[in-house]
Amino acid sequence: MVESPQTEQPITRSWGRKVALALFASLLALLLCEIVLKLTEPPAASIRFQQDVGELDQLGMKRLAAIVENDNELFWKLAPNTSLPRARGPFFGVISNEQGLREDHLIPLQKPSQELRVLFLGDSCTFGYGLKPSEGYVDVAEKLLQKRLGERPVECINAGVPGYTLFQGWQYWSTNGQHLKPDLVVVCFGGNDMSSWDDKTDLQHYQQFKRRQPPGILRFSSLSRRLWGMFNPTKSNPGRSSPRVTPADFQVLLGKLHSSIVSTDSKMVIVVWPFFWQVAESREKRTPWQQAMVTFARQHEIELVDLVPEFHQLADQYGSEALYLDQGHATALGNQHIGKVIADMLEHQVTGPAK
Repeated sequence: MVESPQTEQPITRSWGRKVALALFASLLALLLCEIVLKLTEPPAASIRFQQDVGELDQLGMKRLAAIVENDNELFWKLAPNTSLPRARGPFFGVISNEQGLREDHLIPLQKPSQELRVLFLGDSCTFGYGLKPSEGYVDVAEKLLQKRLGERPVECINAGVPGYTLFQGWQYWSTNGQHLKPDLVVVCFGGNDMSSWDDKTDLQHYQQFKRRQPPGILRFSSLSRRLWGMFNPTKSNPGRSSPRVTPADFQVLLGKLHSSIVSTDSKMVIVVWPFFWQVAESREKRTPWQQAMVTFARQHEIELVDLVPEFHQLADQYGSEALYLDQGHATALGNQHIGKVIADMLEHQVTGPAK
């Protein structure tokens, strides 16, 4: 005997309710997992940021890790609106404004009329490690230029960040720096680029970090990030060591940075930083990164400020010990001279050769 359609409807409705309840339970479970992960999972931080904080810890500067914060594009950046009291340690005074720049005032994105705006990209040497902000070469150059150019406003912007490589400088310019619309961009890197933290370069770490982030809106989900990371594990080779930026990558990054700067109607200036051993011991030896800067500047007819011979002359006058706080960071005396040399160059760029 064939059953009528009426007898099948209760079964169908019962099955539908079970499916709906199962879906609801699954969604509820996923929501609970998401909430738990949101509450317990620390913010995703790049390995490079963790290594930078670890470096500060090893150097006995654990409390100074508070001056930096994680950034997915830059690895880390200066925490905004930060100041530290004068105490033991190389960082004190005004560390950053609300834009994460070592400035005591806001830099407007809209550049005032007639203002000469110079953006300084660099590491702790540009930041002014161990110095008052006013003693760093960026501030010294600004004061000298302002005095020489008279009524024309001058803004020298210190975007130096301790630990930065040229890769991070390029990333900063691409994401933030170009929006400041500088007339000139002074680039000073090479110290951190040759250091080795593990088996990968900065670029490889950046690419790996990006691969571990799920696409689209899924990246905002803690659960999606956890699952995506499981299928894109971090791979490492403990027996291998790599500089943070290889000389070859350094050359490529110089080219990218230069092309981008020129495309914004700005000019690029390269500064070769002198290390203590080059001044006190081996005066002729250059690192591959320094040589890359010299070669690139000559090939592309870019203004080059080579501070190595400048410091040779200063060392003959004052002694190398008077110029350095350590193996790389210059004293207030050294920065005073650097600021003058750069101010001379920038004035020449703006006014042209004296007649």
